[in-house]
Amino acid sequence: MDYSKKLSSNGPIDVLTHPALKADVKYIFSVTNTVPDCIDPVEYSKAATKAIHNNSVSFGPYPPALGHEPLRELLQHSVANKRAIQCGLDNILITDGAGGALKMLVNAFIGPGDIVIAEQYTYLGTLRMLLEKGAEIVHVDTDDEGMIPESLDNVLGKLSEQNKTPKFILTIPVYQNPTGITLSQDRRQKILDISVKYGIPIIENESYADFRIDGPKLPNSIKSLDENDMVIYVSSFTKLLGCSLRVGFMIAPQQVLDLLETRRPSHLAVVTVYEYLNEHYDAHVTRVAGMLKDRRDSMVAALNKHLPEADFTVPSGGMMMWIKMPDKINSWELLDEAVENDFKYNPGGVFRAKRDENQFFRLTYSHNTPDEITEGIEVLSQMFKKHLDS
Repeated sequence: MDYSKKLSSNGPIDVLTHPALKADVKYIFSVTNTVPDCIDPVEYSKAATKAIHNNSVSFGPYPPALGHEPLRELLQHSVANKRAIQCGLDNILITDGAGGALKMLVNAFIGPGDIVIAEQYTYLGTLRMLLEKGAEIVHVDTDDEGMIPESLDNVLGKLSEQNKTPKFILTIPVYQNPTGITLSQDRRQKILDISVKYGIPIIENESYADFRIDGPKLPNSIKSLDENDMVIYVSSFTKLLGCSLRVGFMIAPQQVLDLLETRRPSHLAVVTVYEYLNEHYDAHVTRVAGMLKDRRDSMVAALNKHLPEADFTVPSGGMMMWIKMPDKINSWELLDEAVENDFKYNPGGVFRAKRDENQFFRLTYSHNTPDEITEGIEVLSQMFKKHLDS
């Protein structure tokens, strides 16, 4: 039976990606996995046991529509203290990771031909969701302070002249994926003002806000400035606690929540995450930051030593580095050769709707140990140098 002939006519559109990204290799620098060393089996087990003991009766029915109330209460206090967001408890929805939250929004609001504004380079997973729906992605220029408000205003003004209204402005304003840039405080207000001016909501994905390594204190969230229900806020514990746990959340106006087809995460995962965070949230964040610092510093040192041709800015948080190479290097074309050398990165094109700008590539440092990072960068540099010297 060939089931491909039975696919729905309104199924996802095929999106160009690089087949080598599915390869199994030794040096995985292409995935923002949770730092393996941060997962404490003893404390996770205690949290799971407590979660089952305290919530076993709730496993019978379906979970609450908005998710476990104690976790939502914890989040309400956390986003107020850490991200300056004041929100009602009923505006918080527990989701299956940030990806699940974004998928709900895409399914509810995006169809073929709809326009979505995104940063000059944007997260490949969300970009793929949008392209599979047939959305038109319009990228806005960025620099080392994040999305440029004047560029956003110019893009929206030209679209308005054509009677085109984008559905959303999509942004990752903290340790942006893939560039690692954090949007400056001044620009946050300007971008919000522009969204109000044109009547276009913002989806603010702050999935990396818990991953500050060093550098200045993070600016307050865009959502904290919102007085007109213009911002839908998305975040996640997926990268912090374990990618397989898939627990995230959305803060949105009631009207938005009412329009979503809810994708519930595992209730067992949710209550376990609550019990663990209730005891260990701040300590866990601090411990992960130290582990990420060691890995980031190893990558910076290895790049400086083995690949001086690489142009990059050292990120002050997050899990990734955005690398620019001389024009001789096409990261898309060279990925197959990298995989042959047991190394995998993300070519720049997967962060662009047109799959262009492949003089860039992304490296992640959360998955590998500091020693593996040093070894892997040396392997990559040897491959690249063959092409740089040719």
